Amino acid sequence: GLMTATHADLAQAVVGASLPPLEFQPTTAHTVLTPAVTLDSYPVHYDIDFARALGLPHMFLNSMPILGLVDRLVTEWAGPAVFVVGHEIAIRKSLFVGTPIRVEGVVSGVQPLPGRYAQVAAGPLVSIKVRLLSADDPCVDATVSLARRGASE
Repeated sequence: GLMTATHADLAQAVVGASLPPLEFQPTTAHTVLTPAVTLDSYPVHYDIDFARALGLPHMFLNSMPILGLVDRLVTEWAGPAVFVVGHEIAIRKSLFVGTPIRVEGVVSGVQPLPGRYAQVAAGPLVSIKVRLLSADDPCVDATVSLARRGASE
């Protein structure tokens, strides 16, 4: 079947299969800590008064925790025997502190692994379309490509 233990077998992935969704509640700590360690000095990520002066309801996440949520969805589904080969991401709307985020994904492609990955990966290259919704409003669209760790035979 598609799942082995609690993780998907990429070799059995089927286009159209949905991943188990992820729910996430962003806090002030999530919003403040990532910009601090990535030297993102835009105050909207750590200064509530600045955010409100811009007419925003709260501070919002920068791109690193958003990408982390995208990767978390696919790697929790596929497990530790895979790695992320690539991303495409479009942040269309901000994700604010205090507003729950739902992360959804669906298998969008299964293709032979390109030869350039043969030394580090095996099996098919699986693409997942991921969407982040805030209060049921689509905010982020991404595509993540995954492969199984280990050299091709």
